[in-house]
Amino acid sequence: MIKRGIPAIDILVCTSCLGDLFASVYQCSKGHSFCESCHSEGVNCHLCKTPILSIRNRVIEEITSEIAIPCKWKQCKDAFPCKDILSHERVCKFKAIQCSLCWGFVTFPPDIIVKHIESVHKVKFRVKSQPIKIKNIKSKKKEKGLKIDDNFVLLKVVKSEDNHIYVTFQTLDYQLKSIRTVATRFDQVTTVYGGEPHLIWSGSITEGLNVILRCDNL
Repeated sequence: MIKRGIPAIDILVCTSCLGDLFASVYQCSKGHSFCESCHSEGVNCHLCKTPILSIRNRVIEEITSEIAIPCKWKQCKDAFPCKDILSHERVCKFKAIQCSLCWGFVTFPPDIIVKHIESVHKVKFRVKSQPIKIKNIKSKKKEKGLKIDDNFVLLKVVKSEDNHIYVTFQTLDYQLKSIRTVATRFDQVTTVYGGEPHLIWSGSITEGLNVILRCDNL
């Protein structure tokens, strides 16, 4: 976990994961505070063992809203109000990009991640026009490196024993992308944040069926 450098005050730390508290803050029946992530996971309070309630801790939220929170990415010297920090971090030019092929949370600068994937994981990036078509999937797992309109993209396809397909799409830069997937009667638009692996499509697929992905700049 990469911490943002919020002032070291105990009440501004999640009771469960010890991460920074900002934006939505929840609490248990005894008043201990939790981040939105731990609340969504449904864990119990580590101190009093009671469930985390869907009750917001407005006092802590007011405190954090008045604090200028530093960007969590190294080299970035900017700080933003609570309501703006996540939006900035998703497109910060110093954002570290996660390698979804490595074990654990391993990150690299945007100008190094492509070289890492090519040299360590032996995935070559090939120029590809839009839309991307995924068809006749035979192997259980496949990674493809794509270069679409000067954007480097990592596409991972996993096939289960019952022909269920999972497609993960990752842009290897820090810009926002909008992804549209089309497969038979299935059509949806998913916002994929730059550098963050995202499951964009899953479903049962028969041999010969095309899954079309469109990658558009926001």
